[in-house]
Amino acid sequence: MIITVADNRLGKIMKHFIPFVASLAICSTAVSASDTATIYYQTLSIDLSVGAASVKAADMTGMGIGGTIPIDENLFLVGSYSKVKGDILTLASSLSVTTFGLGYRLFNDLDLEAGTGSKLSTLLSYNSSKIKVKVGSTEYSGTETGTLVGLGYTTALGGNLSAGLSVSGLVDDFKPAYTLGASYKVGSGAIRAAYSAAEEVVEGVTIKASGWNLGYSIFY
Repeated sequence: MIITVADNRLGKIMKHFIPFVASLAICSTAVSASDTATIYYQTLSIDLSVGAASVKAADMTGMGIGGTIPIDENLFLVGSYSKVKGDILTLASSLSVTTFGLGYRLFNDLDLEAGTGSKLSTLLSYNSSKIKVKVGSTEYSGTETGTLVGLGYTTALGGNLSAGLSVSGLVDDFKPAYTLGASYKVGSGAIRAAYSAAEEVVEGVTIKASGWNLGYSIFY
């Protein structure tokens, strides 16, 4: 059990919650990456519901950084680190997520300047997520690891403008997280905004996670 608060059900929910949120992080950033270094601001909102009753379980914000290193024309390494802080069930908390993996572009004829083409990438990554929750003067912490798989599609909408859709989840217990985003090329990089959402049921409790991601990517 990760956190000894309230009862066993909360502990089980939090055990699922950590890698669940990690899938949002990788879905929002690395799946659609292509030879870039990115810094971004992100928000995270978690709602828990049982029947008609619901509660805002988490409201967090933070920063992240990620990037890719090309191995050949289609194969690339990807890594990212993000940390958000805020409240989980009114308790001061933080969640940090580290990912490292390997991606492959199934096809790529995207030309942002010309406003033509599209690309499709797949990703397999290792993730380590650490959560800290402070209850009174005592801090509880726990770490979860897992393997994530993702697929991302990006298409040009016009000169310098593109849109993308990504899906990712844990390999051993796939619960999809979805991201819809758009980017606009500015200078040697692009401004990107994306919205991610996912849903899972644990111990009869429905967990709905969502968040915004706004960042700038530098192409190299």
